[in-house]
Amino acid sequence: IGAATTIRVSHQLGKGDLLAVRMASNASIHLCLLMNTIGAVFMISLRHQIPMLFTQDAAVIDIASKLILCAGLFQYADGMQTIGAAMLRGITDVKRPMIYAFVAYILIALPVGIVCMFPLKMGAPGMWIGFIFGLSVAAVLFHFRFRKQLQRLPNRLTENQRSTNGAPTEHSDMLPIPYRYLTRTLQILCRHLADTLRALSCLIQSFLWSKRKRERLLPRYAYRVF
Repeated sequence: IGAATTIRVSHQLGKGDLLAVRMASNASIHLCLLMNTIGAVFMISLRHQIPMLFTQDAAVIDIASKLILCAGLFQYADGMQTIGAAMLRGITDVKRPMIYAFVAYILIALPVGIVCMFPLKMGAPGMWIGFIFGLSVAAVLFHFRFRKQLQRLPNRLTENQRSTNGAPTEHSDMLPIPYRYLTRTLQILCRHLADTLRALSCLIQSFLWSKRKRERLLPRYAYRVF
């Protein structure tokens, strides 16, 4: 969904249709929420049954059920931040999101997870809580950035149109490349190279083979090369 979002947003931006850009981004958000809801409901409702497919240990099942519950909630944070980053890529905004991602993933998610794990003694679910909190922050920052950039797109499109109107293309005076002649030349060169390699191979083998085989093979390949 994230890859499709980038493609759709960038295509509509290339057409200069800002309404379609907004519609494509909203459709991606709705589709992401739908898929994440299905995944979250599946995980949360079956969090006790899923571990039983792998073990019958009650202690392991109890820990796994808590982690699966966190993973179900994690779907929303992860999905929304992925879609937010994809929308920003579609409008070629990647530098500021990189800073947002570093802050959210490294400076927020990891410290919060470590605090929840050890000082608060929440164990493994504490690290998942840190992930959920950090990715939620990233999702909010990405979507806020996208909404802000949408307001600037009309001015950006106007500047691009002014810079391209009446300007000659960089390679307008160049003739088309004759691909068929280039391909033919490469084929001939490759054929001669292959024949040369065969001749060298036979030359090396001739020192190991009998005199009769040497007389039969060398003239034929030498004639093809020379």
